[in-house]
Amino acid sequence: MKVNHDELRRRLNLVESSGSFVLREVGNDGKAEVKTVGVVPKDDGIYWVGGETTLRAGSSLRSVFRVDTGAGGTLLTVYWNIDGSWYEHDSPETFTALGIERENAFPFDWRYRVPLEDDAFHSA
Repeated sequence: MKVNHDELRRRLNLVESSGSFVLREVGNDGKAEVKTVGVVPKDDGIYWVGGETTLRAGSSLRSVFRVDTGAGGTLLTVYWNIDGSWYEHDSPETFTALGIERENAFPFDWRYRVPLEDDAFHSA
């Protein structure tokens, strides 16, 4: 689904544009604090981290990941920037915007701009 909420779009643009900070969710009301960290700490709540997704078909997308640091870096939500607009990663509208079928996107890989201390999906 295309992101049409102005506040969410501003948050996504802010996180995606930075290589040095992340957002950490505070409380349960959607608020977040800006944090400058070299590594996103383990077991420290929900973080919004910029990065890049590489689709199965090989193309790359600017991305923002909402990550649970208490669950090995599990992706809670993924947003992809397609032609300057933000989309949730798993909706039919997203694949239409990409001009591909869903099976050409999944499985995908991703890379964070600020690494996670505990990344169960990309461990060495």
